[in-house]
Amino acid sequence: MHVSIIRVLGRLEPKNWPPGATKLCLALSLSLGLFLGGCSVLQSLFENSPQLLFWWIDGFVDFDGAQTPKVKAALNALQAQVRQKELPFLLEQVKTFEAVAQGDLSPDLTCQALPSLFSRVPPLLHALTPALTEILPTLSETQIKHIRKRFEDKNKEWSEEWIKPQANKVLDQQMDKGIEQAQDLYGKLSSEQKLLIRASAKASGYNAQTSLAIRLEHQSLTLSTLNQIRETREKPLTQDEVEELLQSWAQKLMHSSNPEFRTYQDNRASFNCLAVSQFHASTSAEQRLNALKQLKRYEKDLVELIANKP
Repeated sequence: MHVSIIRVLGRLEPKNWPPGATKLCLALSLSLGLFLGGCSVLQSLFENSPQLLFWWIDGFVDFDGAQTPKVKAALNALQAQVRQKELPFLLEQVKTFEAVAQGDLSPDLTCQALPSLFSRVPPLLHALTPALTEILPTLSETQIKHIRKRFEDKNKEWSEEWIKPQANKVLDQQMDKGIEQAQDLYGKLSSEQKLLIRASAKASGYNAQTSLAIRLEHQSLTLSTLNQIRETREKPLTQDEVEELLQSWAQKLMHSSNPEFRTYQDNRASFNCLAVSQFHASTSAEQRLNALKQLKRYEKDLVELIANKP
């Protein structure tokens, strides 16, 4: 199984992205197919990404019969946009890391990855705006309540995993995830490298309560934005007005207006970049060669996906 490129670029524990940002980037990252490995699996995942995304979003919204075909059409258009614009972008990112895989990996280079991915969100939202202008005002109060209930359920699951356990248990989970991710890319790790991952997780400044607070802020913003669009159905917003609301929503998800949250996220991101650089410095020539081979597989798969235009 290949490692996700997002995981390669510095996530020492899961749920490290802002929850709202994860939702924003899901269309891109899921469509890129980097959660699973193997050429045939990656390509199958991408080609079926409109249906996979529909199932995921429908689990939150519960679309009605009139909304369903419009949402599916929008997701098919999104897939075409990703194939044309985003896969070539990601291919260049992969090549950048191939070039340094067998040498040193600077924290600065590592830190370029997430902002680069976030920079792709505005054009994706722009491409989706015509469909969203038509779909979002039709959401019912029942559907908004369904979304809120799904958020609450997901928050309970998240809390069970990251807040209720003792601190050592959470640290164990972080360490296990970090080891799994590193081995996906580099191959078998030494005992010293496993301890390095644990030490990095312990020093990372991760705070589950703060992460939950950010999660709740993003969910509240999402519901508020949806309601704001819904409540204009008597006097529908123009396409430009809807895009302005959505772009504002996206920016607030990626860059919190709360100074405490923003500082926490910035510190976590900076630490992770340094930790990835330090771990890469600990790898052997054989492990770096394994990493290069994995990245070459990504390159091959992406080239074939880009060429496979309908």
